[in-house]
Amino acid sequence: MEFKKLLLLLVSQFVFVTLHAQMQMGIAHDNVNVTENIRINPALSIDPIQWIDIKALGAYAFMGNNTAFMEKDSFNLFKWEFPNELTQNFNRNKANGQVESIIYGPAINVSLGKLSLGMSTAMRSYTYGRRIPQDIARAIIDGPQIPAYYGEPKEGENYRAKSLTFGEVGVNGGYMIYEMGGKVVNIGANIKYLFGVGGVNMLVDNYSYELHDSTNATINSFSGRYSGTDFKFNSGKGVGVDLGITFEKKVNKNTFIPHHPNSKCRYTEYLYRVGFSVLDIGSIKFKNSASRTVVDGSGPWGNYSEFNVSSIGDVISKADSLVGNGITESSTTYKAKLPLSFSLQFDYNIGRGLYVNAFAIYGAGLKNSFGAERVSMIAITPRYETKRIGVGIPLSINQFGNAGIGLSVRFWYLSFGVDNLVPVFLNVDVYRLDAYAQIKIPIFKSPRCRRKGMGETGWHFKDCSGPGAPQPRGKTKRDYRYH
Repeated sequence: MEFKKLLLLLVSQFVFVTLHAQMQMGIAHDNVNVTENIRINPALSIDPIQWIDIKALGAYAFMGNNTAFMEKDSFNLFKWEFPNELTQNFNRNKANGQVESIIYGPAINVSLGKLSLGMSTAMRSYTYGRRIPQDIARAIIDGPQIPAYYGEPKEGENYRAKSLTFGEVGVNGGYMIYEMGGKVVNIGANIKYLFGVGGVNMLVDNYSYELHDSTNATINSFSGRYSGTDFKFNSGKGVGVDLGITFEKKVNKNTFIPHHPNSKCRYTEYLYRVGFSVLDIGSIKFKNSASRTVVDGSGPWGNYSEFNVSSIGDVISKADSLVGNGITESSTTYKAKLPLSFSLQFDYNIGRGLYVNAFAIYGAGLKNSFGAERVSMIAITPRYETKRIGVGIPLSINQFGNAGIGLSVRFWYLSFGVDNLVPVFLNVDVYRLDAYAQIKIPIFKSPRCRRKGMGETGWHFKDCSGPGAPQPRGKTKRDYRYH
């Protein structure tokens, strides 16, 4: 699908692709991926396994679709075969969903006893759609010229389509506010400076149009709001905040300080951990942009199928020419909200390197605001982790009922995986694809611990002395990650 075509059809009410996104569940909960843990809950920066966790580079992208799909016989990922066009499921009256993608730049987290400090960088992009009518979804698959619609008025109401791309530079910190009798409470925060790159928004109250033939169309009525900013580095500025808290029940009641010689530099494993976080509080203010409120705008659209755009500004200009007679408010600035969400996490240590994580995230539906939104989801991820190897099998389902079974692998400095393997190995129609990978460098031992000869010395797979190897619920409760 061409980007220019997508923007055109967003504004003209003829199209929008609605997609589903997931988070990278396979590596997001792995205790050795601290810089990734922080993105879910900044309090997870406290009491990490490694003294320093460094992320060099990473990326993830998730797409799905409840309206258009790749037919099973035309898709083969191993042979890199894809269909020339998508097929639409006409049983869907409304399309809902999202696309998310992130490119991670350098990130670091350092454990300083009961305090932790770090920083992160990333480029993020969101495209979101909700309650998109079938005729609009069909137009992006088949094109705006749909003979079956000629001479037949189409109308709809209450849907939204949003897109936001931005970069961020964040600093994170956390502190162990309580530690006694094997019970630990940690708090954390991530403060992010945001620079906007661009976006487009369409909030529709109601619309009506008619395709007369392959050339001429008429917008009979449009009421709603739209805005847009051309893609340009630092076209907007803002601040975002993540907040989190965790409670841990440790395997023993000994008092300890993470990565400190007074605690013999040993990591004390938890029996279970509960966390709650609020993510992406904040917004970006875009300047030199366009924002419109329209009530009962209308107008003819000749040669509608031949209109091409090269920027979001072109799209806004065309929308103004079509429904400008109904504009009641106009501005050169607007605020785009971050994808505000609330998350609850529970991690249970079975022992011998086996864990089970339960995760839920609720994306606050800011339906009356410009900006990004996140899809709500729940996931259960059984996993096995040691110092250098980790394997996770995330089982997830989002608010639209799309389920996935994934696989992630961490081997030394490289982590990669997918959250939905079903289309790869089974001959089914493909509504969703995803993948993620990252390169990181963990430093397990602090200089003070090395000088005193404490910490992770003598670690081997063969003698089961690795992280999580012994049974934490045995008769002997002890620190066992590094001994």
